[in-house]
Amino acid sequence: MENAIITGASEGVGREIALRLAEEGYRVFLLDKKVEAGSETEEKINLFGEARFYQVDVTDYEIYSTILENIAEYYGGISILINNAESVPSELYPESEFAKWSKVIDLHIKSVMAGIQTCIRSMIDSGSIINISSLAGVGTNAHDAPEYAASNAAVIRLTSAMSEYLAARDITINTICTNGYTGELPKRGGQEHSLSSSLSPEEMADVIMGYINGEETGKVLVWGEDEVAYELS
Repeated sequence: MENAIITGASEGVGREIALRLAEEGYRVFLLDKKVEAGSETEEKINLFGEARFYQVDVTDYEIYSTILENIAEYYGGISILINNAESVPSELYPESEFAKWSKVIDLHIKSVMAGIQTCIRSMIDSGSIINISSLAGVGTNAHDAPEYAASNAAVIRLTSAMSEYLAARDITINTICTNGYTGELPKRGGQEHSLSSSLSPEEMADVIMGYINGEETGKVLVWGEDEVAYELS
């Protein structure tokens, strides 16, 4: 049985991805900070498949990497890594304190890089990496949360920059950009605006399985609010 890692796996898109991978016969490892939701997802999957939940903050790189290494050693390698952990800032750069805006960057790009660095050591024959990013990282328009936009944009560039290196190891890497999360993002002047989802969790899982089962790599799929998908060149 092949092993799949999903960060931010307890709810929403992460949970649907985990369910789909379990249905496809993968042993899934659910990494999230939310204990109750993560345990519920683990219990649901174990009714028909195999899942393990780990409570972890993926920005704690030492603990996160140790968990990944232990999974690979005990269960026999890692085949799939889904970087799905996500959070929107409660305060905005440059007004926010260093600790707060750097936490956004830690989550959205540094934890992605840490997960990739650790997992590819265990992708012995082949593997697939899927990054879930935000539309905030696409384009050159102004954005109310520049730290959020910049860190998501970094994931997009990382995908193409690493694709050739990983292809030599038979590992694919692709990114999907969408407003796959709902919530309130603070806006300058004290106002807020909603992040609306342009893809359902089920649709997202379909797209992800297409990348996992295919041979494309270095692709960045942008799925905007008009529901028309296109790839960045």
